[in-house]
Amino acid sequence: MKSNERHDLRRNELAELLSNPRELARRYGLTTLIIIVAAGVAIWFIYRASGGQDRKWRQAWSSLQIAESAGNEEQLRSIAGDAKSEPLIRAWANTKRGALLYNKSRQSEYSLDKAAGEELLSQAVSCYEQALQIGQEWPEVVGQATVGLALCNEELGQLEQAITRYESIISREQDFAGTVWLAQAQRRKAFLESLPDKKIVFTH
Repeated sequence: MKSNERHDLRRNELAELLSNPRELARRYGLTTLIIIVAAGVAIWFIYRASGGQDRKWRQAWSSLQIAESAGNEEQLRSIAGDAKSEPLIRAWANTKRGALLYNKSRQSEYSLDKAAGEELLSQAVSCYEQALQIGQEWPEVVGQATVGLALCNEELGQLEQAITRYESIISREQDFAGTVWLAQAQRRKAFLESLPDKKIVFTH
């Protein structure tokens, strides 16, 4: 018998065995059958779990984008504080909330109320710090959160701290090459260092 014929015969026998659990159990024993079935069930569950994780990620990311677009601070706070959510999602939610609070602090009504503006900035700083704590392994999170913190430092009159934060981005040029965060850090650092009196807060 030719080798390809033998191969086809074995393949047909295997297919027939797999379609007949009783014969499979008789030939190879119940233990083997249980192992095969268990392996099949495990593979099925892994496949389903993987698909479930993908759907969960897409839903979480979509919720984050919707909350950001709507300027919904409470929703961003909820996403950031959800311990069951992916760390990257939580980190981004913190950066987005930090940016929202920072921008809100610069609105005219808060500019006139110094205490209220500083409270918003303080909350923004907390958000950015949490983002760094959660998302330190992702350069994009580190870049946005660090620059965000530096901008808050500027608004609070902490210009030396702002410069230090910008330098931490510039010193990692390889990690941030071509990003908006590196360009902004370089521009803001150069501007702050050109000021004759770094105790003065300037608008941007």
